[in-house]
Amino acid sequence: MAVLSAQLGGYENIGCTEKDLTNYERDKRQKSKGRDAQMLYEHFEEMKELHLTFEYEVKVDEENSLLHCFWADHIARQSYKYFGDVIVFDTTYNTNRYGLIFAPFMGVNHHGQSITLGCGFIHDETTESFIWLFESWRKAMQGESPKAIITDQDPAMTKAISIVFSNTFHRYCIWHIMQKVPEKLGAIAHRDEFIRPFNDCVWNSQTSEDFEDSWEKLMTENGLEDNVWLNSIYAVRHKWIPAFVRHVFFADFIVRFDRALARQRHNELAADHETISRLDYVAEGERENDDIYVYNVFKVARLEENDCDRVVRYEVSKKHADCSCLKFQFKGIPCRHILCVLRRVRIPILPEYYILKRWIRYARVGSIHDNDEVAIKPDCDDSISLCHSNLSQICRLLVDEGSSSKQGYLLAKERLYDILRDV
Repeated sequence: MAVLSAQLGGYENIGCTEKDLTNYERDKRQKSKGRDAQMLYEHFEEMKELHLTFEYEVKVDEENSLLHCFWADHIARQSYKYFGDVIVFDTTYNTNRYGLIFAPFMGVNHHGQSITLGCGFIHDETTESFIWLFESWRKAMQGESPKAIITDQDPAMTKAISIVFSNTFHRYCIWHIMQKVPEKLGAIAHRDEFIRPFNDCVWNSQTSEDFEDSWEKLMTENGLEDNVWLNSIYAVRHKWIPAFVRHVFFADFIVRFDRALARQRHNELAADHETISRLDYVAEGERENDDIYVYNVFKVARLEENDCDRVVRYEVSKKHADCSCLKFQFKGIPCRHILCVLRRVRIPILPEYYILKRWIRYARVGSIHDNDEVAIKPDCDDSISLCHSNLSQICRLLVDEGSSSKQGYLLAKERLYDILRDV
């Protein structure tokens, strides 16, 4: 009401009371209650028409009431191909208005961000319900099981995983374990006696044997009977927790869920953009003479006080650049200003002048002579580091040129796939 009052210039201009709005919302919910599940089904059908690769499953009881449902759009299914090695499955969310439990499949992308790999609602947390959901999800993922799955310690879930994902490593989530430890020990004992050896056991174990020995000792000393097998696997608990699930109709949920999913995927695109443009420098130059160009190199967005312009002199005949920051002369490593200019003049391979052997991975490999001039001289010109550097420069140039147009993108993509098939 306060918002409407501010928009309309006073409560007297609203034309209804707060009670009227409450009754309207109640009537609206009552009308949608009878066909809420049908609206969810119609939404799935619409998504299937828009994207043929959208997958969903629905299960109803004898009275045609919704028991379980599952869905995964084309982006989720595609993401699983790239990041489906380890997934997090968690049902510790709020139920919706009908008591159905929200059960998302989550993963972690190449930026360390949480991503959604499919979602479902289940009627209860029995083994049969989990089996139905896991089989529906695996079917949508072309029958491929993940390498590892992280869950809480639900016995029914554990049994279902052993049946559906028999070859998948199943590990319990460190977050859930840490939540239960204070309950068993008490807050003071947990803080004073447990947390340090526990952290040392989990994070500092060098082998699985070290972990088992430390864990068994820890359990005995602290009187814990639940021997949770963690191994050396740790997964970052996802931060995307849809609090909007609680007590909402399916129609409301879909709107809010799609909005949250769009925000999640936008964050990934933003991280992609930041990664691509991290070396965000521009070189503006002019010719000094027939062989020398002078470039003013600066960062587009100056985020720090010490961000300042640099002057790079580039000698065409020698393909050599010197920067006023003198980083190469001081550290033996080419600065980002020099790299910016080399990209500007389209030199895809870093000149050997800038690759000092002492900084490469195989710095100790090379020609060694003893007092009798007997030499052991392995050839290090084709070292892995040098090859990686050369290929990285070429690929970066290809990405810059190929992404500038649709035709260039398609051509670059086709040629890269041809190269991958032949390597």
